[in-house]
Amino acid sequence: MGLFSSKDEKFQKAFTAAMDLYNQKKYNEAIVEFKKSLSIKDDSVEALYYLGSSHFRKQDRENAKFILEKAIKLEPQYIQFFEKEGMELLNNGDYEEAKIVFEEGLLVSDSTQLKRLYANALSITGELDKAIEIFNQLLNVVQDKKEIFLDLAFCYTEVADKVKALDFFSKAHKLDPANTNILNN
Repeated sequence: MGLFSSKDEKFQKAFTAAMDLYNQKKYNEAIVEFKKSLSIKDDSVEALYYLGSSHFRKQDRENAKFILEKAIKLEPQYIQFFEKEGMELLNNGDYEEAKIVFEEGLLVSDSTQLKRLYANALSITGELDKAIEIFNQLLNVVQDKKEIFLDLAFCYTEVADKVKALDFFSKAHKLDPANTNILNN
């Protein structure tokens, strides 16, 4: 029992050191510490995620993708982490950080929900052309188009294209005629 506890303590110490460096945006140093923690406990999905994220933030997309895919293989439900973490960041007003988390998730998932959240983060940060492009792509794959129509309507409102905005508000209203709030936008 003492050996097991010692291994957990070593892992926790290395992981905590890595997280401290990660939070200080010292990604090169964090990578070293995350690798140390994984040498102790190689099935830690959380350590794999942050190792992949560190590579991503250093613009090393190839290693980031490989490592994040490994984390998802160990725990397929972990893909939801990207949605939850990104939403929490959005709700806290940390829009740039939310975009990064969504981009990381999109490296390893083709989730329409993740794409929509990413497009919303883009629209919030003023990257409206990119957001509009993604929302238009989503129209080809989602069943319930009302929310996408509304997202597009709001984007076109922001870029002052009232004709397109009204068109998308109208399309959303046709799918939900009982919702009179749609037309009040």
